[in-house]
Amino acid sequence: MASSSPRTVTSAIMNPASKASPHSKITTPRSTTRITTNEQDLGLSRIIGTTTTSNIAFDVLQDQHSIGYIAGAVAVVANVAVDGSLSQRFFRAKQSTNAGCYGTPLSELSSNPLSPSQGLRNRAPVRQRDSPTSPSAFGSSIFGSLDSPGGRNGTSIVDKIKSLTCLSFSPDGKYLAAGETGHKPRVLIFPLDQVSQHDPLWTSLSEHTFGVRCLAFSPDSQLLASLGDINDGFLHIWSVNPRTGTFSLRASNKCTTTVNHMAWVGKNLVTVGTRHVKVWNVESTLAQDAGGKSLADQMSTLNLDGPRTLLGRNCLLGSMLDKTFSVIVPLTSSRAVVCSETGDICIFDDDNESSSQLVWIGDTGFPLQTATLLSSIMLLVAGQGGKMRIFGLAKFLSGPLSEDRTTYERGIAIKAGQSTNSIVALGFLGDAVVLLDNNKTMQVLSCNPEVITESVDHTLRTSPAHATAPVGVQSLQRPNTLDAAFMTWSSDGSVFLWSHEGCIKRQTKLTLGSDQISAEDIVNELKVVRLSTDYTHLITGDRYGILRYVQFIRNACLLLTRVQNYRTRCREE
Repeated sequence: MASSSPRTVTSAIMNPASKASPHSKITTPRSTTRITTNEQDLGLSRIIGTTTTSNIAFDVLQDQHSIGYIAGAVAVVANVAVDGSLSQRFFRAKQSTNAGCYGTPLSELSSNPLSPSQGLRNRAPVRQRDSPTSPSAFGSSIFGSLDSPGGRNGTSIVDKIKSLTCLSFSPDGKYLAAGETGHKPRVLIFPLDQVSQHDPLWTSLSEHTFGVRCLAFSPDSQLLASLGDINDGFLHIWSVNPRTGTFSLRASNKCTTTVNHMAWVGKNLVTVGTRHVKVWNVESTLAQDAGGKSLADQMSTLNLDGPRTLLGRNCLLGSMLDKTFSVIVPLTSSRAVVCSETGDICIFDDDNESSSQLVWIGDTGFPLQTATLLSSIMLLVAGQGGKMRIFGLAKFLSGPLSEDRTTYERGIAIKAGQSTNSIVALGFLGDAVVLLDNNKTMQVLSCNPEVITESVDHTLRTSPAHATAPVGVQSLQRPNTLDAAFMTWSSDGSVFLWSHEGCIKRQTKLTLGSDQISAEDIVNELKVVRLSTDYTHLITGDRYGILRYVQFIRNACLLLTRVQNYRTRCREE
């Protein structure tokens, strides 16, 4: 849910310049004049809530004290203040027909239209030259003709806006990558240093055929890994030119296993999922036929060869063979913590170049969904029921791992404000922990690993939202006694009154009954809510056709009178 304000946007759309090239098909532009249009648009000012349901759609950038998460088709980057308040920035892709048509430095990298399923040997992706603002005629003309209505594939050139599924910050703080869902998704690259908030899209990568599952930048920010959904079945490695910011597809391979998370451990990529821990040897793959050139020299050279086949090897799971792994947290250049959904904590060891091992070191006692490092030797894990614990890892980081080193302490429990909700994502920012639970509530906790105790509530600020999608919104007349600007409600019975700044002025959770309803397979839902002029009473209508007259009592409601029980369901509004 977002509050917005109108603004006028002026866009200058120019036809791409045609330039003779022996590799490209020249098409005559329709017009050489600049067309200026005025259109009314809405600018986002604040987003309440999120659609993030796992740690693949949540990331932190410690140097800038920022977090990133997704809300529908928008990537939100929020700076966390000392008091726990959030100042938001928004990144989204607009529907467009030409690269750079909104005046931004957009370098559209449209890969070979051949499907990845046709084999890597049939693909010859084209890489751009060293100018993000001036794509080569080879890339722009060929792919412009193939994607045009008159092209061979007959597809539309309009990029439709899709919901986002995952995101990742580059460690150097230059880029934010976000993956789309659905058919022919894109990996959207946004520059974080962009001053203007209007169309800051830098480039988009269109190699996946169905859904982007995970994204991860390498520690040196020179490589980006993108993993498609199981229906797409491909893992791609993109190189980032440090001088121009162009992205090129360097390696690829199939990955049809269900993957829940992936991260870079040193110079290699590790994916974890259902009975799956696999090491992808990116360094060895890119070193093939490199001719002694550095990675930067390779990226600055126009290479028309297809991407290399990404080399990979499975990790020996041992006693963890039947586990489903939920998250991986890098520790060193060769070791990482891997957690399972049932609460197991393991150390992944990749010291041996020919094989990797997974050593069980303990059990948290509750199902795990996310984890992060508080320091080089302190791990924070969280999961079902809002439970969190801190563990020390110093004894597992020195020397070889063996079975006699698996004695594990249960650590320190951390208390959060919303202790009953399962935590799905968290991140550490140096002096605070930001966590997100399955009710879409975001919390900021003060966290000093040196003095943290389990008896203190460390909550700085809580930002609640609807756990399910809102089904209604109503503006309120101002001024009023609650200083509320609008009201929202969702199907589960939650009603919130908000200020213009997105702060909750009053909230309640209505109990939806099933009186005189024989159909047990029909789930009751809140449909209509109206607020009295004195802001003390509510009239609600649910899916069963029951109207209720209720009274606000702080954060609760008191049922006064049942007006009427209709045999038919109340009309949806």
